[in-house]
Amino acid sequence: MASATMAAAFVVPWKLAAPHGDEASAVLVLLASAAILNSLIVPFTPSDGVRWSAPALRLSLVLAVLTFVGNLASAAAIARISAPLLSVLQRSEVLLVAVVAWVTLGERPHALFWVGSAVATLGLVWMHGGDGSLDAVGVAWGIASAAAFGGMLVAVRHAIAGIDAVFVNALRLWLAVAIWFLVHRRLPDPDELRAPLLFYGALTGLFGPFLGRLFSMKSSRYLEARFTALILLSTPALSVPLAWIFLGTVPSGPELEGAALMLLGIGIPVVGMLRLRKAL
Repeated sequence: MASATMAAAFVVPWKLAAPHGDEASAVLVLLASAAILNSLIVPFTPSDGVRWSAPALRLSLVLAVLTFVGNLASAAAIARISAPLLSVLQRSEVLLVAVVAWVTLGERPHALFWVGSAVATLGLVWMHGGDGSLDAVGVAWGIASAAAFGGMLVAVRHAIAGIDAVFVNALRLWLAVAIWFLVHRRLPDPDELRAPLLFYGALTGLFGPFLGRLFSMKSSRYLEARFTALILLSTPALSVPLAWIFLGTVPSGPELEGAALMLLGIGIPVVGMLRLRKAL
């Protein structure tokens, strides 16, 4: 839930940053800010695993590639669609994560998971269904972002045992910054790095790639990947009041009703899981 809250907060400054620079510059500011902030806490956090190890380095590299692709896609999406809609599209990762984790990790979903996912998906559709004005390119970029971030959940769940999440998160962010330079082969133009872009980009980095991803990595020690993805479905519901307060986007009746359905869908398998563990 802490990760979902950070992910909801992420889309507000990300939307505010969009008019102040191109997508590539915004992604660099986002990644560099998150890398710096995450690195500052590494010396002050107790290690919960081996920091310099082959599995940690492999995971960091995989996460760095997915981080770069996911944030580039989200930057392209947020320039074309609303912050709440991007938040909704990114939560479509839940079904992808469930299937991939089932195939690769043997985490077989229970019936209640599919029931809850169906109810939560109905909430997603209810929030934004029937809107013929949606930007198809923006929606496609949002789904691409969801696929990249969903892949990160599965990769972390696969390798989380024995690694230090805080260290790996910092390393993958620095590697993602390096990938940015490899792809773009240039230094950022100082004229592109305006104060509003730096400010909003730093806030986005704080809420998303730093705290949001770190909290989800921590949850992977205790929850299967599909449950982490399912709980993150609450992000759009949490983003509605934030977008209302900071962006002036007034939530509609369908948005509020869809948010309630999503939270209900999340609760069904989570409560079922807690009851099963209590019975055991």
